[in-house]
Amino acid sequence: MITMKFGGTSVGSPEAIDQVARIVTEYRADDPHLAVVVSAMSGVTDLLIQSVAKAVEGDKWGYISTSQAIRDKHEDAINMLIRPGALRESVLAHVSALLDRHVELCDAINILGEATPRIRDAVVSFGERLSSRVVAAVLQERGIESEGFVAGDFLITNDIHGDADPLWDITEERITKNLRPIIDNGIVP
Repeated sequence: MITMKFGGTSVGSPEAIDQVARIVTEYRADDPHLAVVVSAMSGVTDLLIQSVAKAVEGDKWGYISTSQAIRDKHEDAINMLIRPGALRESVLAHVSALLDRHVELCDAINILGEATPRIRDAVVSFGERLSSRVVAAVLQERGIESEGFVAGDFLITNDIHGDADPLWDITEERITKNLRPIIDNGIVP
């Protein structure tokens, strides 16, 4: 099995995501046992961190506009890379729901006036959660069975938020039990 990892610059723009889809398509032709791991789109993690800081400061307009900038970046990529239709509408709805949840978490931070390491980790995770859905949809658009997953469904860590270490035994068990069958069925996670 091949696991391909693409960093933020590799998924930082519609053109970069298109290139990722071409690379995955090329490798998939040789070996259907493939998994793709993506970072947040370039600059998105910084924007998410800024949104937390703005929420702590009580700058509601600041974190809402930051969330809108993240939304715009992802919607631009979706609209450029996926034809109008059910797939595009589905991924746009998923992105919208995730970013609505992002604002809800920032609202909670704003009310509390502080952000724990746990909630910071939760907010920062939106970058990968968004990009994985976009990349999976772009692969689907190109005829590759693909599904976006949240890494936390498989990768389990200790509870040291902000500096967690993987718990490899549990992680390997979850990958073997829950992810490997998906790959064996021809789906690129």
